[in-house]
Amino acid sequence: MTYRAIAIDDELASLNRFSRLIENEKRIELLDSFTVSGDALGFIENNSVDLIFLDIEMPDMNGIELAEKILSINPEVEIIFITAHESFALQAFHVYASGYLLKPVTCEDISNIINISIKRKNKKQLNEDVDNMLYVNSFGSVGCYVQRETQEGIKWRTSKCEELIIYLVEQNKAVSREKLIEDLWPDMSYDHAAKNLHVTCYNIRSELKLYNLEDVIVKRYGVYEINKNKVISDYWEFIDALNQTKGNKMDFENIDLLIKKYQLGYLNNKYYEWCNFVKEWMDIEVEKILYSILESCNNDNNFEKAIDILLKIISINDCDDNAYEQLIQMCMVTGNKRLAVRMLKNYKQMLGKEFCTKPPKWIFELLKNCDEGYGDFAVRSSKKRRVSK
Repeated sequence: MTYRAIAIDDELASLNRFSRLIENEKRIELLDSFTVSGDALGFIENNSVDLIFLDIEMPDMNGIELAEKILSINPEVEIIFITAHESFALQAFHVYASGYLLKPVTCEDISNIINISIKRKNKKQLNEDVDNMLYVNSFGSVGCYVQRETQEGIKWRTSKCEELIIYLVEQNKAVSREKLIEDLWPDMSYDHAAKNLHVTCYNIRSELKLYNLEDVIVKRYGVYEINKNKVISDYWEFIDALNQTKGNKMDFENIDLLIKKYQLGYLNNKYYEWCNFVKEWMDIEVEKILYSILESCNNDNNFEKAIDILLKIISINDCDDNAYEQLIQMCMVTGNKRLAVRMLKNYKQMLGKEFCTKPPKWIFELLKNCDEGYGDFAVRSSKKRRVSK
């Protein structure tokens, strides 16, 4: 593949030196060089260009501003920024660049950047005829994947790219620019945060363009929304399972799916301030629905399933004294004394560790005739307390 390229730099000496370096790279055809931004824009409007080498520090127009104009003319062109200052390079790279080179540029630098470009184009070519979906995992291994089974997450330029996608998935509706800025950049000035939002959206589009998924985020009239036709989310799967369980409390297969997903942990090791409310809501909803199912099991005298539900409640909230006490009673009703004794031991340990107290006397009296390990427990009265999650 041969790249049709131009170079833009206000210093003629730099352009001449760069032209000599380009001669050694056979994969580049240098069409022309420009010292004036307006002349370069006119050429781009009338000619097919694949690659542009652009100096950031231009006197008539900042290189980053020029890049924005270039992309408005030809969104497919690749821009490689050239600068003597790495701080400029990093800023450019996160906004409009396909790559950047630091002065003094060498033949090896140019060869490496072309190799990277070819790999990127090949990757895009492989995905052009594939109807890809973006998989967004919020439980367990958090990340965004194009093929979920490979578990190779997309490597975003900044962590805010992933956070923005997860946030819009969780919202599952159109969100205003003001709301986004308030939730994702709460400690930043509005203007600075608005710029970061713009850069983040651009970076997302640039990365997902390789997979024909650049329209994952839809922006209309100042609001942002996730494109549900392009995304599969385990958070949405969880919400669907939760709603289905509310509609059919005896759908135990769906309940198992719900609990397994919940126990993986929502946004593990992600310290997003905006998700604290979601986590609290999730805890309340799951526990509420499990107690509702438990009531149905008790009414139907389905004690074995009631025990299973109580074990699930304790697995997600091991400080729930009500669940422990019901479970111990249920085990005695069904003759499962061994489990009753084991749960009493766990209950006693939890109360001692968390609240410096002991189980109520009636539980010990209930088990006083049990000879499967109960003998080591001292019978003492303690005030019963309720522990809510």
